Amino acid sequence: MGFFVVCVLKEAKTVISDKVVKVSLTDSFQFHNIFNAATNEQFESYGVQVFLKKPPEKWVYVEEGLEGDITMLFELKFTHIKFVLEATEASIQEPQGPNAFDLLMRNSQLVCLPEQRKEDTR
Repeated sequence: MGFFVVCVLKEAKTVISDKVVKVSLTDSFQFHNIFNAATNEQFESYGVQVFLKKPPEKWVYVEEGLEGDITMLFELKFTHIKFVLEATEASIQEPQGPNAFDLLMRNSQLVCLPEQRKEDTR
């Protein structure tokens, strides 16, 4: 069992600042378990990069990402975990409805004034 400092970044902005997370070493424990515990499963539709660090050294990229095994944390004695969120193609979608600018241009072509009435005022 160990304690790690976890932070989550999105587009160079800190979403979750340094947070201490308790991790117990089990057979099937992966980084996505730590990520879900730290974020309360708020960011499921994002691609996530994982970085590890020992305080005097630089951040080290984990190629396996969230599927990486946490035993490397204990064996290599890392103390900090950083998750960087990237928008995936599924979360970047074109709006389904009509474009507001197109609607304005179409409506500007229409005559929307009431019909002219001739009134007798005798």
